[in-house]
Amino acid sequence: MLRYKDRGFVCERDTNKLQWKKAKLFLNDDLFIRLGEYWPIGSKEDSYKEYEKFKFISNNIEGITEESVDEFSVALGRLLRWLKLAINTRTEDIRNRRK
Repeated sequence: MLRYKDRGFVCERDTNKLQWKKAKLFLNDDLFIRLGEYWPIGSKEDSYKEYEKFKFISNNIEGITEESVDEFSVALGRLLRWLKLAINTRTEDIRNRRK
């Protein structure tokens, strides 16, 4: 969603499993700038890889609670909250535009 290069930078090889030791290196000013600049409203003309699409992301985080993630890492829990809000906002925008 935030247009980072490749999931290989944060996932275990050939999986979708997050490697926190790699991912936490991206908790920097650039990430917060990208979070702030992300705009979920309106049509998107860019091409997206399958793992960058909302349905794929939603399926991967389905059943994960913010509370359980907070027990592991409060920072990661906050990112999960942002992600869920972004997905919900984007999904609602798509529904409204289709009407």
